[in-house]
Amino acid sequence: MARFTILAALFLVMLSVVNASTENQTGQQSRRCQREMQGMRMNMCQQYLQQSAHGRGMETANPTGQMRRQCCREMGEVSENCRCQAIDMMMQDMMQRGEYQGQEMREMMQTARQLPSMCNMRPQYCEIHETGRSSGRCQGEMQRMHMNMCQQYLQQSTQGLVMVTTNPTGQMKRQCCREMGEVSENCRCEAVNMMIHDMMQRGEYQGQEMREMMQTARQLPSMCNMRPQYCEIRGTGY
Repeated sequence: MARFTILAALFLVMLSVVNASTENQTGQQSRRCQREMQGMRMNMCQQYLQQSAHGRGMETANPTGQMRRQCCREMGEVSENCRCQAIDMMMQDMMQRGEYQGQEMREMMQTARQLPSMCNMRPQYCEIHETGRSSGRCQGEMQRMHMNMCQQYLQQSTQGLVMVTTNPTGQMKRQCCREMGEVSENCRCEAVNMMIHDMMQRGEYQGQEMREMMQTARQLPSMCNMRPQYCEIRGTGY
């Protein structure tokens, strides 16, 4: 019995080590992809998805066939292991802008999942985080809302510019909380996710600065005495 207990304990220790190693490798891969995609916006792939959803196959001066080839060139500039993350971030950016919803967004999402396959590249299929089933309602609520003061608050807090500027962090915190208060409770974490993905896509912050901003972002509603107390941020590797 004692021997069995020891073996079980050793198994659990080994399992936890394997899980920790896997999580660390996943995080490292995600950070490599973020460095690779710095400043990359996949503009032609976005236009291809929009044109496809609108059914404008040959009606424009820049038909979908040409856009598809240009999109495939963009996909070819991203390494195989990073393509799905690039597509996920592209779709998060499009959802944040709130220009497409409902059936149009579902059609674009379905096409986006198969972009590498369409370009005869791997992987054949990409999973895209749809930010929950409340996504459509939240997108309508957050349309044209970019959480600018919360972004500035995260940047200022990370840089330690508390009292150096004419708009100190304390004031930015209050302005950020006003922005958070304009978002319904069920959509706050989605708003935080979209804000962070937008900041990551711009590629202005990496490494320790991004980790610090991410940690603060997860607790923004709590900081403002709002619910939920903690937001999970997806697809970042931090």
